Amino acid sequence: MKRIVCPLLMLCLLLGLARTSLAASPPSADEILRLPPEMVERLQTEIAGVALSPERRVDLLVEFISEQGGFGFQYQASPTFSVRETVFQARGNCLSFTLLFISAARALGIEAHAREVRVPLAWRQDEDLIFDVGHVNVGVETPGSRKTVDFDPDFLRSQRLASPYRGRRVSDERMLAHFYNNRAAELLGEARIELAAEWVAQAIALDPGFAPAYNTAGVIERRLGRPERARAQFQRALELAEDPAPTLFNLVLLERSQGRPRAAEDHARHLTGLRPSDPWFQWALGRFYEDLSELDRARRFHLRAIELNDDEPRFHRSLARVLYELGQEAEAARALARAAGLDASSEASRQQASLDKHKGPD
Repeated sequence: MKRIVCPLLMLCLLLGLARTSLAASPPSADEILRLPPEMVERLQTEIAGVALSPERRVDLLVEFISEQGGFGFQYQASPTFSVRETVFQARGNCLSFTLLFISAARALGIEAHAREVRVPLAWRQDEDLIFDVGHVNVGVETPGSRKTVDFDPDFLRSQRLASPYRGRRVSDERMLAHFYNNRAAELLGEARIELAAEWVAQAIALDPGFAPAYNTAGVIERRLGRPERARAQFQRALELAEDPAPTLFNLVLLERSQGRPRAAEDHARHLTGLRPSDPWFQWALGRFYEDLSELDRARRFHLRAIELNDDEPRFHRSLARVLYELGQEAEAARALARAAGLDASSEASRQQASLDKHKGPD
């Protein structure tokens, strides 16, 4: 499988928190994917008119959807735009660019679909509510090959994300459910809670098996002061989720806020037993308990992450922060020094990768 990396895009935040105004009501699926006539004309003239083979058309389309390309698009983490909005704003996040690329490819007669990609557990936190963070990219099939188009600026990371085993093909319904769910989370970031509920309802209606939408619905219900409904939505998310961790984080927070320490501890026990050999998950647990001011527990998880992977500077920085709060300043300084050394080594590797990527033929 060939891997194509579009250089302008940053990390994809499927549940980034918006700080800009969003449309008032959910558009139809057709509206989300519709290309503006001006772009259709350019695609036909500047790509279809000069390239007959599907493979060459894909390469030209990648060039067009880049900062240096014909459309000059730029990355912006949020809000998540429809295809038309992405074109006219000339910016978007990775889901926005995935939608745009798929619509443009199909207009050129190329089969393209979205891929959900497994990434280390991460989240975005707004006050005391947890949102999933994930990644999507594009699968392209032509008569002669299969390709993956990934929108990530880190060359080494994008190579990993484009690997076949890291992702799976998903339906248009699932892809669009991601879109509606993103917008719901972004509206929550604007405190437009009732409107967010409309958007997440659309995600669930389109794909009733999409667990992250129920997680978002639970967050909305909690914001509306309806803990029983929130609990029911979180439980439904758990029934559907391949990875229950994001919902378990929210359930721990919900039960603690409702004065139910036993239920909270049950969920915490489930959570902490999920992936004991995954350093990124251990780090996520450490940050979670750090936010809850349970510093001794946070320290244990950060130390476990480092035991599993001593070469990640973020693990050492997190440990240093917790150690400092615990008054262990000498140990904190050593952890910071280790992080700084790893940062320097990582930057050198990134620079070398960039040189290798742009190096011309010998």
